[in-house]
Amino acid sequence: MGNVLQKMGNKELDFKKLVRNKAWLIGCILASLSFPVMILALNFMNISVLQPGSTLNLVLTLMLGRLVLGEKLTTKEFIGILLMIVGVLCIVA
Repeated sequence: MGNVLQKMGNKELDFKKLVRNKAWLIGCILASLSFPVMILALNFMNISVLQPGSTLNLVLTLMLGRLVLGEKLTTKEFIGILLMIVGVLCIVA
């Protein structure tokens, strides 16, 4: 979600305007929170389960890009999403 908000806020390359953009700032905060959350989660789960699950972040980002930003998914991206989901299920199951 952080990446999508950053893209929503990043309409211009003017850094002064960018750092005042609420969507971009919230996106940066959310993206920054993912690291401490992963460290905390490592205390409760094996990395062999967490890391494949974090791959689903890419799937979520692609889907949110389509739903929120109106970006088109190519056939290759759609097939990639399906393969990532199947791969994660094979590893975690």
